[in-house]
Amino acid sequence: MSKKKKLLIGAGVLALVVIGGLFIAASILAKRFEPYIRQQAIQYLRDRFDSDVELAALHVRIPKISPLRLMWTQGRGVLASVEGEGISLRHKGRRDVPPMFAMRKFSFAVDVGTLFDSNKGIGLVVLEGMEITIPPKGERPF
Repeated sequence: MSKKKKLLIGAGVLALVVIGGLFIAASILAKRFEPYIRQQAIQYLRDRFDSDVELAALHVRIPKISPLRLMWTQGRGVLASVEGEGISLRHKGRRDVPPMFAMRKFSFAVDVGTLFDSNKGIGLVVLEGMEITIPPKGERPF
């Protein structure tokens, strides 16, 4: 076997190993989106409304896309669909009063490429079964 042929075989094997590694890494990363989005959503609501946040369920759907393409574009332009159920916000964790906000369902879409940016933006949030509880003026804790 010539040296050139051995070099080509070695380069081919190396390319397959690299592509396989990228595919595995992208697959693992794709499975971590749901817990990360859940944590980010809860943290945002907790900080924004100074409240304890309870979230019954959160589901993230990423369109069928090649993990290699996802890594190549860094997720830019790929919209993940997020749906949640049973969310309530209790101002300063107070359990002696009804939740300040309660929603039966909510949904939004987020660009996967912006998930790890410091500034995230969501254009539209759809809410179902939204309840807002404002205590009478004399009973407000703030």
